[in-house]
Amino acid sequence: MSDSRRTVAVVYNSTAGMSRDGRPNRARDDIERILHDTNLTPLWMEVSESRSIDSCVREMTGSGVELVLVCGGDGTVSRFAGVLASCDIPMGIVPMGTGNMLAALLRLPFEASAAASGAISGPALSIDLIRCGEQVATFVTSIGIGAAIMRNVDRRRKARFGAYAYLVAFARQLTYRRDWFRIEIDGSPPVIRRGSGVLVGNLGALASGNRLAHSALDDGLLEVVVFDIVPRMAWLKRRSIENSNVTRTCEWHQGRAVIVTASRLHPIETDGDWIGEAQSIQAQVLPRHLSIRGALPPDAARHGSWPLRLARRCLSAWVPHLGMVRQIRKSRQGPSQ
Repeated sequence: MSDSRRTVAVVYNSTAGMSRDGRPNRARDDIERILHDTNLTPLWMEVSESRSIDSCVREMTGSGVELVLVCGGDGTVSRFAGVLASCDIPMGIVPMGTGNMLAALLRLPFEASAAASGAISGPALSIDLIRCGEQVATFVTSIGIGAAIMRNVDRRRKARFGAYAYLVAFARQLTYRRDWFRIEIDGSPPVIRRGSGVLVGNLGALASGNRLAHSALDDGLLEVVVFDIVPRMAWLKRRSIENSNVTRTCEWHQGRAVIVTASRLHPIETDGDWIGEAQSIQAQVLPRHLSIRGALPPDAARHGSWPLRLARRCLSAWVPHLGMVRQIRKSRQGPSQ
């Protein structure tokens, strides 16, 4: 009698909570139980610095997997996203990192058993990816202060305090030296702004509301934001003499291809991982390039979305009170005709 059980690859990062001292923890037990109950065979694969993504994918394709369940944070998800998209294999996400921003944007459950169940039986959503040179990012790339924050996050503090470690790293970058950035979007005439950094991302709900009329993870557009940190007293002085519309949070640009060039070297990062220093970044959208299983519709209940709420709060509430954001207004690109 032939075995009709289907195979699901479960990729996990041991540093993100899937195992402890080489032994499976409760999350792994829950996932294994769910797969068994749904007549699925798990193919467990541990991510390590020495094991290449290509070797993992070769093993997956050789075993005929129909779904890859990635257990980890944004870094682990990012490592597999581009490769899985080219293999046309859908991905499920079990959030086990510190920020888990992509999972929050996708409105995924943060409990391991619920996330695994949703990935197995839930609907699929094809999201955009970001081509950053030779790398593929799932939701963001940046140059300047954002990358400097990621570079300076203390791993021990991150393991102990979670996402609050990023706030400490941010506070240490309030004196980050500003620079001039040349921003080209879809071949239009460049916009030159002075600021502390530029972020290019596929940010979905994080950019919706009063920032953009429409923003979604599958809209084929990237969001662009320039951050400008200034001393608090300078911000107060500006606030007193300028219209409040100029100094409120942000208006974000959108486009399909973005080139950002600075006048000096800055840290750069993709999906929260610092990758070095450069004078420019390039980003191009890959429309609906990756299929994610288990994402919830916008009107569904929000599960474990505290990273999304924290990021939105940082960009819309306490950020302007620290005097850090300068608006990018389309009207400043030139007089209206």
